[in-house]
Amino acid sequence: MSIIPKNRPFAVNAFAASALLSLYLTIFEPFQVIFQNTDQFIYSNVRYLTTATIGFILLFIFFLSLIFITRSWRIISLILGGPNKYYDYSEKQVNIIFNRIKTLFTPDKYKLIVIPSYRTPESIIRKAFNTFSHNHLVFKVIDKHAYLSALSLSDTIIVTCDSTSKISESAITGKPIYIANMTPVKNNKRFKNFYTQFKKLGIIRDL
Repeated sequence: MSIIPKNRPFAVNAFAASALLSLYLTIFEPFQVIFQNTDQFIYSNVRYLTTATIGFILLFIFFLSLIFITRSWRIISLILGGPNKYYDYSEKQVNIIFNRIKTLFTPDKYKLIVIPSYRTPESIIRKAFNTFSHNHLVFKVIDKHAYLSALSLSDTIIVTCDSTSKISESAITGKPIYIANMTPVKNNKRFKNFYTQFKKLGIIRDL
């Protein structure tokens, strides 16, 4: 079985490119510089330091990529929505979701990325930070780049049930999507129809 997990083309490319470049810049290039004409001593030393520095940076990328490729844990993204007229995000409901995630995705096997949205209350973001930040990554600000990066890096995506748009965007990735359900405060027929169609297509499942 390959040690390289699926959906890791960026890490594999970074691994290969940094390995080749760092090898050239830290070994072969300095030797070329050393044997240059002594009249260019200062230029050669500056060039040596520059290439060596770049080489060591690339070595760092090399080892970081190696860790990422061979890691044994999987990345889970939790995409948070916010209260609307169907879901009130009560403390009880949020506690149920957070506790279930903590139970299912233990930090020894999973790394969680928590992404809030514009509708996520500050109190929920603080609660997520206090609950998960010790072992995982919790964004406390709204960051579109972080959201898109999380979708790209994740092996599995969890989306709260109030956000059909986030569920649809996550579905584009083709990755497993879990819905963090809450008890609605009023009839949510439109949401139920949406969930039913996506479940029939095998796109989503309940957390």
